[in-house]
Amino acid sequence: MGNRPMVEETSPMLGGNRDRGASLAEYALLIVLVAIVAMPAIGLAGSNTEKAFGNVAGSLDEVAAPAPGGETTNPGGGGTGTTNPGGDDEEDPGGGGSGPVTPIGGGEPNPEPGPTDPVDHVTLGNPAVSQKGNKWIATVPVTNSGSEPITIEVTIVDSSGKTTTVEHTIQPGQTIDLSSGELQRTPPQSAVNSVTFQVTVLDAQGNPVGSLGPVTAHKP
Repeated sequence: MGNRPMVEETSPMLGGNRDRGASLAEYALLIVLVAIVAMPAIGLAGSNTEKAFGNVAGSLDEVAAPAPGGETTNPGGGGTGTTNPGGDDEEDPGGGGSGPVTPIGGGEPNPEPGPTDPVDHVTLGNPAVSQKGNKWIATVPVTNSGSEPITIEVTIVDSSGKTTTVEHTIQPGQTIDLSSGELQRTPPQSAVNSVTFQVTVLDAQGNPVGSLGPVTAHKP
């Protein structure tokens, strides 16, 4: 038998350990690379997530905030209804009141208007004169601007001392002319140089409540 050359044999187990060691190193390097690449994306996702949660929290705060009608400086918000009979809905601060509405600034509501003075609704105009032959006439317009009929008493006194008293009832919005009638313009002695009108306003019982005038007209 000849001598066989000696061949160095390598244990399969030893070679397997070297291959396994190389694989673990590769896996570790791959994980590190993946982590490096993923870190910016993770940071961006975290920022977006935080912003989204912030928006949700802000929306919840707005929903939970009290309605304008519920402020302590606002009398609304489900009260009994004064200047703002408000409700308790955050989208509609009004409604829900049941009390009377009072004027802004406090105080009682305006009372019902009382009767007005009829004198305030009677207007006495300017006199006018006209000539008719040897006679002349003086007229004075008087107007009722109220909503009720008004009775007046007219006293007419001419320069000769003659006095005439008449009554007229003026309807709402009506104007009538008070007339002196025909007056003597030239001699004899009965000639009238001027005439004066005095108006007294009467109430429903015929009692005087005020006067207008006197208004004097002179012959033309």
